[in-house]
Amino acid sequence: GLYVQGHSHMVLLMLTEKHLQNDLPTMQGLWKTCVTALGELEGDLREVVLPAGLRAAEEGYNFLHFDGFDRLLKGNVPDPVLAPDVAFCSTARFVHQQFQQSDSLNDVLIRNQSAGVYGSSSLSQETFFQLRGLGRGGQQGVPSPHDPLFNLENRARKKLFKDHHITFF
Repeated sequence: GLYVQGHSHMVLLMLTEKHLQNDLPTMQGLWKTCVTALGELEGDLREVVLPAGLRAAEEGYNFLHFDGFDRLLKGNVPDPVLAPDVAFCSTARFVHQQFQQSDSLNDVLIRNQSAGVYGSSSLSQETFFQLRGLGRGGQQGVPSPHDPLFNLENRARKKLFKDHHITFF
């Protein structure tokens, strides 16, 4: 017999002896045992198998962080850069150039109709952050005081510290 059980994005296929497929208590016990284990296994496999870029898409944000003291670049943008992330990388490159040209520029928020990018520079670090799905939705004129991009700096600081232990100076 064939036992099939699905959980989220995972499916368990198991060959069993023919007589087990008609044994209801055994099938129910197998289901109860596997339902929890499949969820845990899926989480473990995602950490090992999925490329960082796919995990980045699930995180709902892009980030790049350069630490000049450690000479370390961290981020969640896939390599090669996929089409949705090209604008973020181009914006980060542009803001990086502006940081290099100005000693007094420390924080930047750049936004258009579809996205916003926050950039921060200090003596030893540069960090760029884009929260996905925060476009203006066709709104015209001055943004509302409740616009989530007005709070992008705080969201970036909280998310990056919580998820990646990155602190801004």
